[in-house]
Amino acid sequence: MLYQDIVIGIATDRGINNGQPSLHARCLAACAPRPGETVIHVGAGTGYYTAVLARLIDNNGRILAFEIEPDLAARARENLAHLSNVAVSAASGTEGSLPSSDLIHVNAGATYPIPSWLDALNIGGRLIFPLTPNEGFGCMLLVRVKAKARTLRARWLGQRSYRVSEHGTKRHPSPLRQRLSGNRCNPFALCGEMTRRIEQLGALRSASRRDTLS
Repeated sequence: MLYQDIVIGIATDRGINNGQPSLHARCLAACAPRPGETVIHVGAGTGYYTAVLARLIDNNGRILAFEIEPDLAARARENLAHLSNVAVSAASGTEGSLPSSDLIHVNAGATYPIPSWLDALNIGGRLIFPLTPNEGFGCMLLVRVKAKARTLRARWLGQRSYRVSEHGTKRHPSPLRQRLSGNRCNPFALCGEMTRRIEQLGALRSASRRDTLS
């Protein structure tokens, strides 16, 4: 069972599973964690993919893993105790400021990328998360911070179904929060619209930064 491409329930009463291995493999390949990088993992569950990330960034990198469900966070902390470069926090990965990071890997459905995720990314940093409407299919979205101007570039990685997470993105004000009308959206339209909004926001943030420095 360990090497089969199947979803494993880790809290079935709450609709929480470990995710499709082939999807996670594709996402990890797209965001390309590198040795020595700093990674934030939001929605760590019991720590399986946190351990995979830890192997990819080796002992010189570090991971801060967030899991909002206390019992799952406790299991993740126990499962990852042998990894000195991993810290697990029983908290939402959307509250307050986050440390500067090279990669933010989100395994919880979000209706938009919250500002603290974007603010935490270093130049060259990547954010990957499931962009999710209230119901139905969404898509995996990869956002990159480009060059010193800190412009944002986004692309979608395919259609997926994720539940909207209790990590709480709906509570944060953001120009990206206003989504397409209706609970059920065409995932292609949803992702295309959010990609445009992210890149427009990146241009505005870059211009604001230039004005501040001038």
